[in-house]
Amino acid sequence: MVDVLERARNDVLDDIEFTVKDHTGTALDLTDATEIKLKAAAVGGTTLELDGTCTITDAANGKCKYTVQPTELATVGLYHAELQITYSGGKIITTKRFDIRVVKDLP
Repeated sequence: MVDVLERARNDVLDDIEFTVKDHTGTALDLTDATEIKLKAAAVGGTTLELDGTCTITDAANGKCKYTVQPTELATVGLYHAELQITYSGGKIITTKRFDIRVVKDLP
């Protein structure tokens, strides 16, 4: 997991790729994961600006991606984010928080 992702405002239908790792840096096996949610809120905010489902791309190696939708990441700023992984049987793991910085796109 990276600590800060940077995206240009209004970049849409672009994938944000993740490798989910445990506290030792080892990739988590996502084989039994039933859902992975990307959640993000503006720093100091109380509303989720991102609350969508990731697609698992390589379960054994902890890889997934999130496709940014047209209404998301439209506001310049810093967002705290996390992935919430739900496994079959109901076990839920939340990753270490990371930041997404949305920067102004050039004219």
